[in-house]
Amino acid sequence: MITFECDKCDRNYQVADGFAGKDVLCKNCKTLLTVPLTDRAKHDTWFDPNYDTSSIFMSQNYDLIQALLKQEREAPALAAETVR
Repeated sequence: MITFECDKCDRNYQVADGFAGKDVLCKNCKTLLTVPLTDRAKHDTWFDPNYDTSSIFMSQNYDLIQALLKQEREAPALAAETVR
């Protein structure tokens, strides 16, 4: 089982290992959350010979990449400027 909490409202969740890495909505505040990988899943990804170099980078920096993607999803849209 994976235990985690919503970053916004701190509601606690416990889900099956099969949800690792998947996006879910918080039932309380509707924030998009990514279920964290288990330590075993991170370990298995690193040592899987079928992964290419970019996948190894992704597995080693998974938490950072997920945080950046979350910020990008939550960022307000930029207004387009007209060019004269």
